[in-house]
Amino acid sequence: MKVEFTTTIDDYVAFNRFAWRKSRSLRAVYIIGWFFLPILFSIIALGTMRQSLVHATIFAVPALLWLAAFPYVYRAQTNRQIRSFATRMGAPRTPVKSRLVPSNESITSIADSVTTTAKWADIKSVELDGDYTFVFLTAVSALIIPRHGFDSEDEYEEVREFALRQVRERVLLIR
Repeated sequence: MKVEFTTTIDDYVAFNRFAWRKSRSLRAVYIIGWFFLPILFSIIALGTMRQSLVHATIFAVPALLWLAAFPYVYRAQTNRQIRSFATRMGAPRTPVKSRLVPSNESITSIADSVTTTAKWADIKSVELDGDYTFVFLTAVSALIIPRHGFDSEDEYEEVREFALRQVRERVLLIR
């Protein structure tokens, strides 16, 4: 089997968001960032409530707004940071055509200037996330296989199913 597909900088962003979601330490940073200010402002609001309801409201309203807005602001900021990093590292701004050559022994990805080959026995895992299949070559690097990059849905499904069959016991389904 040999298939062609396209990747974009958005696919790189999707992979990094996936990796960030899996990280326990980054999840802790997210939770602290989301709740620290609202908790602090709520304590101050409760403390000032005896003096004036207006003072309490001045602290309570931003706390509630932060709770509501933080997930969206965090996601947008994270996407900007990943995109900026990728651009600084030379990621192309236009779609990149790649070839994928999976066999029973290995998987090879051929892009513009990089060819990567890995034996299935050395693959860490195949992880699914929505419209993406990530074939982890190491704990932190993966072949990014986006559904939208294929000419047909069947072609993507065939590649995904082949990869899953090769590493059955090392598959992680997300979502």
